[in-house]
Amino acid sequence: MRVEGWLFLGCAIFFGVADIFYWNLSHDPTGCTALALSVALAFLTGFYVLFTGRRLPQRPEDDNEGEIDAVVEGEEATTAFTGRYLTEVLNVLGVDRVAILGSAAGG
Repeated sequence: MRVEGWLFLGCAIFFGVADIFYWNLSHDPTGCTALALSVALAFLTGFYVLFTGRRLPQRPEDDNEGEIDAVVEGEEATTAFTGRYLTEVLNVLGVDRVAILGSAAGG
């Protein structure tokens, strides 16, 4: 979980730099507050992931010596990928309904 923690901390640094530039260019308190809250959220999440990642055992995907095709005992390998997966995700998100309503409205 080390990569995920540093990814969130990198986002916090990016949002912090963007917040400084945003304030200097716009002097908008609302946008700066939103960016500051984004910095806080990304920092807290990154710190939590790094902090708890030290206390958890190493994950299989974190093992540099592990084999890619290795299957954990007691679990079946999931190699099948259905082509309908994307369609199911889009249906859950309501993309099909938006497309139908947009075409019905003349868009």
